[in-house]
Amino acid sequence: MAPRTPLGRPNRYFDDRDPDLARGLVVAAVLHLATAAVGGEGSFGATATVTAWGFAPTLVTTPLGIVALWLLMDPVTVATDVEPDILQQLLSESLSPWLPFAAGLNIGSLLWGAVIWTFGLAAGRDVSRSQSGAIAVVVTAILVLVAAA
Repeated sequence: MAPRTPLGRPNRYFDDRDPDLARGLVVAAVLHLATAAVGGEGSFGATATVTAWGFAPTLVTTPLGIVALWLLMDPVTVATDVEPDILQQLLSESLSPWLPFAAGLNIGSLLWGAVIWTFGLAAGRDVSRSQSGAIAVVVTAILVLVAAA
């Protein structure tokens, strides 16, 4: 059974938890430390709230992506005797019309989140909009690089 808090054994606590929550807390910590480095003031709770709102655009873009997948993906019939390599090729070909749309949704969601972080950090951490914008762009770029790895 996992511990109730991450204080005693964080590795066991987070092993049984949603990894997105842990990533969100890491992003909130990075945003908080970065704004503190440029003189930001305010609570970590305010930063965590802004961080969470920055991920909210995925609540819009994910359903759009699912609908687009349903509309754009060619149906695939799979027989039990199909080799895995052939199945992978069939699925890749079927998904190819959807991939540019999905990439556009992901980019749009990230940019929308960066705008939310820019305005939210400027208000919640009392830093300039240019400082919060630069921080939001850097953190977003890091998230893109991590996702691409």
